[in-house]
Amino acid sequence: MPAQPLFGLDIGVTSIKAVQLINTGKSKRLSALGTIPTPVGGFLGAEETSISTVAEAIKKLVKDSKISTKNVNIALPESKIFTRVIEMPPISDEELTSAITWEAEQYVPMALEDVNMDWQVISRPKEPGSNQKMLVLLSASPKKLIESYMKLADKSDLNLVSLEPQTIAVIRSFSLMGVPSPTSLVLDMGAEETNLIIIKDGYLLFTRTVGTGGNALTRAIGSQFGLEFIQAEEYKKTYGLEKESFDGKLAEVLKPLVDILVTEIKRGISFYESTKTDDNVKRLILSGSPTLMPGLVRYLTESVGVETQLADPWDEGVEIDSKLFPDIQSKGPSFALSCGLAKKEIDA
Repeated sequence: MPAQPLFGLDIGVTSIKAVQLINTGKSKRLSALGTIPTPVGGFLGAEETSISTVAEAIKKLVKDSKISTKNVNIALPESKIFTRVIEMPPISDEELTSAITWEAEQYVPMALEDVNMDWQVISRPKEPGSNQKMLVLLSASPKKLIESYMKLADKSDLNLVSLEPQTIAVIRSFSLMGVPSPTSLVLDMGAEETNLIIIKDGYLLFTRTVGTGGNALTRAIGSQFGLEFIQAEEYKKTYGLEKESFDGKLAEVLKPLVDILVTEIKRGISFYESTKTDDNVKRLILSGSPTLMPGLVRYLTESVGVETQLADPWDEGVEIDSKLFPDIQSKGPSFALSCGLAKKEIDA
């Protein structure tokens, strides 16, 4: 049966983004896109005032962006859920259903009755009876968090089709599961935190959240030069890490914070390559609005020592009318999450 029409909704700390794609049969076509500032205070969780305020912003975004469906796929923030790739002896899906609870008790730092669990087999040994392990992606989301998003969707007059981990949607935006691709580390930077994700052939193999995001860079600029947050943000977007701009003064302020991420990237790569001695991380992919900062690609390439590129969620067969959506190609990293959510196929 054909898939339901739906759109992806990225509810961030500083902005809310929406993307709708239409399945044309051979490819997907961008039909609607928009962004709106997140109301002051953001989506704080179960508080009714927070939910109502954000819901009004979402309704305005849906209307102004000309989204043509009420069906929505929303991402759960990685810092508020538990996602882990675990190794297990090769077993059938039926056996896994009962065994996963025991595994989850070791990794989920909450009572299992308080979370909703989901899992996906990443790989199984190709040879029966081998000593190799199967890899399983386990995710657990607090029920109270899910209830908050359900309330938010309801107050936004939307039909919540699915909720999924942010990392899964980001990967889907530019990578197809099972399709051969170089082992990559995705740096997905938001306003307050950054997710490090190692993927191979479209499958998640490692994830970690670092408490440094784009706002920390902006605050550092504001503190150093006595600028208000909005002005400091513009300086960051305009000059960034470019040595040739602003006499390199901004770059000197930003480097210590970016180097925190460089250290975490190197640690993540080192950990992965120590467990997968036959595989190396070959590229770094940057996702999220803060990664559009000038000079970041060059700085990370030099500091980490691997090819670095900006995420392009429009690259995997997405048709774009340049007259309707001018300059959208250059904003790919900003819409990676919402585009990945929109690419999810939901059976009718």
